Amino acid sequence: LVEDIPLTDSAIISELTHLGCMQVPVALAQFKIETGHFSSHICKDNKNIAGIRTSRSKLVIGMKNDHCAYATYRDCLRDYVANTEQIPNKYQPSLR
Repeated sequence: LVEDIPLTDSAIISELTHLGCMQVPVALAQFKIETGHFSSHICKDNKNIAGIRTSRSKLVIGMKNDHCAYATYRDCLRDYVANTEQIPNKYQPSLR
């Protein structure tokens, strides 16, 4: 049995912080927008709370619904934090 995190703000914030995410509030807001507050079929079927469509990570177990699929929500968060520079973030304000 693979350990996963519950889809709660506190669990996601804790995991993002543990993983060293630099923009935890921005990431959490993005996840809520992408998933309709964690209710979308991509969130549930793919364990993809970040809306990731492309990734070369070994954490990706396949593709479903034109999005990356993960074994756990924790794996999705690991991929998100490890590849933040490669994953387009339309929610991050421009610093230009």
